[in-house]
Amino acid sequence: LFSNLGDSLKLAATLYPELLQLAGIDDYKKPVMSLLVTLVDSGYINNMQLVNYFNTIYFDAKIELKKQQGKDEKRLDEEKNKDNDAEPVRNYNSNENKNELNDYAILLLLFYDNNINVPKFFDKLLLSKDDVVRLNTAIVLLRNNKPVADSLLEWFAEKDKWRGMLYSRLEQVKKLDKFPARYKTQLDLARSYLVADKEYYKVDSIVFIRKQNIACQGKKGFVYFFNYRVKKEDDWKIGLSGLQPENVLEVSSNHKLSVMTNKKIKEDKPQDEQFQEQLKRLLFTFRKSARNFFDAEKNSYRFTKAGEYEER
Repeated sequence: LFSNLGDSLKLAATLYPELLQLAGIDDYKKPVMSLLVTLVDSGYINNMQLVNYFNTIYFDAKIELKKQQGKDEKRLDEEKNKDNDAEPVRNYNSNENKNELNDYAILLLLFYDNNINVPKFFDKLLLSKDDVVRLNTAIVLLRNNKPVADSLLEWFAEKDKWRGMLYSRLEQVKKLDKFPARYKTQLDLARSYLVADKEYYKVDSIVFIRKQNIACQGKKGFVYFFNYRVKKEDDWKIGLSGLQPENVLEVSSNHKLSVMTNKKIKEDKPQDEQFQEQLKRLLFTFRKSARNFFDAEKNSYRFTKAGEYEER
């Protein structure tokens, strides 16, 4: 219908009053708001065009924040009551409300400098008990050259669970200068991308063993070998993380080779031999025929599927 996406967005931008009227209808609200966010992000709509709709946007944003706060309190209560001996749990990840909050943050940012309520709203987002909300908010602010406390970025960078995500998100918005320098090492990022593979809420221990220079899909670099256990009473298992650059002073967000294999380390077999076996299997999956074999659904391959297949 249109020669390119730009033409489509230009037409949509001329129709934004009609779009905002549709946003008042429940069945159309989410797609319309998503389109408005795209138009704002792309620079096709400015704050002057939305100024008459600010109160509506702000009111809806506060409702979404209230919903998120209720979910946060419920999650914290569940975590307090959780049996410590229960099976490891994944990160809390109900993204629908978080995505809508992020959309409203993008729209409200147009009014950050000329409405005193908007910075206060962002302050509440940054105080959320949900780490995803806080990280999303920080990225939105930084991308638009608004202030974010160094202490918040340090908080994310010092945690294995969030360090790699912070680095990747800052890279996407071209703000890597904001990443805390002391955590900008290959080992720190390799540890983080390993933990992110399974998205566990908590991992008991990760021990660096060594690194190895390899080639994968035409790129050369290091894969880092780790022992890990999710719970203190668990057996140690094999973790791989890469690909980090050959130049050890550089770092990368490339985490295609980062995986908790779920393979227990055997006492009767040399550990390095076990690492090499798992690395070989992982590299094998990047061949097209192997990827189709291990993943009939043709989704992005996760190495655990090879392990699951083998153990059936």
